[in-house]
Amino acid sequence: MKLTNHLSRVIEDHIYNLADYQKEIQKDIKLGGMNRTLYLQDVRLRELQRITQAIEQVFNELAENKQEFIATLFLEGRTPTIQAAAEQTFTSLSTAKRIKKEFIESIAVKLGWI
Repeated sequence: MKLTNHLSRVIEDHIYNLADYQKEIQKDIKLGGMNRTLYLQDVRLRELQRITQAIEQVFNELAENKQEFIATLFLEGRTPTIQAAAEQTFTSLSTAKRIKKEFIESIAVKLGWI
């Protein structure tokens, strides 16, 4: 199955929101799960944990230069463009696009979405 543009954007949004997801998961852990008053909230939290783990695992499996590019693009605040992130990490634009695509596809595979 091929990674669609929509699914790619959904995964990008999850990556951009990773810090917020981690805060929400930590808040739940500190409360001992007491804020899980609704079944749907529990399901949502488990899905956030699954997505967070997939992103972290794929990121940790990357080579150091790829990690630097992905961190610049997604995790250190929003970089305006992929070209700006590529320039900051001394990566060519075509290589930057390939790294981004492979990273997103790896996350989708790890989550079982493709």
